Amino acid sequence: METRFPFRDLENGSKNPLSGGSTIVSANPEVLQPSSVGTLDAGALFVLESKGNWWHAGYHLSTSIAAPAILSLPFAFAGLGWAPGIISLVLGASVTFYAYCLLSKVLEHLESKGNRHIRFREMAGDILGPNWNFFVVAPIQFAVCFGAVIGCTVLAGQSMKFIYAIYHPEGSMKLYEFIIVFGIVMMILSQFPSFHSLRFINLLSLLMCLGYSMCVVGGSIYAGWKVIVERPSPGFCS
Repeated sequence: METRFPFRDLENGSKNPLSGGSTIVSANPEVLQPSSVGTLDAGALFVLESKGNWWHAGYHLSTSIAAPAILSLPFAFAGLGWAPGIISLVLGASVTFYAYCLLSKVLEHLESKGNRHIRFREMAGDILGPNWNFFVVAPIQFAVCFGAVIGCTVLAGQSMKFIYAIYHPEGSMKLYEFIIVFGIVMMILSQFPSFHSLRFINLLSLLMCLGYSMCVVGGSIYAGWKVIVERPSPGFCS
């Protein structure tokens, strides 16, 4: 079963869901006439001509959400203790789920009015006005992206250095060298034209995230059981 996108369903003379009513001649971007694309830019045309299936979207989204920051949340909340930590995790997950539900409803409402958006800043400009688009939403979005990229790059370098130190305790490689290596790999991967081109890498990343989660759960159970077993019995206490 293949995921359906509105751009694929456009027939000759139908309305453009992104431009609020501009006429499109064909659903195939290769045969679109320059005068018929209206306000659609090259990025929007590329995104809407998706070649993936629903399971591709599934592990693209799972990989993007299950980032190192999310996987490290249990460790961050561990200092609160069992009850406060679990409550904090549940509250965080509930707020996130509620926010995504609201966002989905807004996107569906705008699409029903003929304005389908694929960028947050365009949606903010449609709802709040163009000033919010350029001076509020876009700077926040870019700041978050830059922070995430820098943080993930440094974290990846630290992880690579940690693995290197296990096998080469006396190795001479420094942290900045691993960061450079990771940055070069990211520069190579960034040359791929779309997420669909990275589907196998994202699938591998998803499997590694699942493996990481299972290892953490198994290690936690083992560590807890070991503490219980090695704890001296009250009968042998002096």
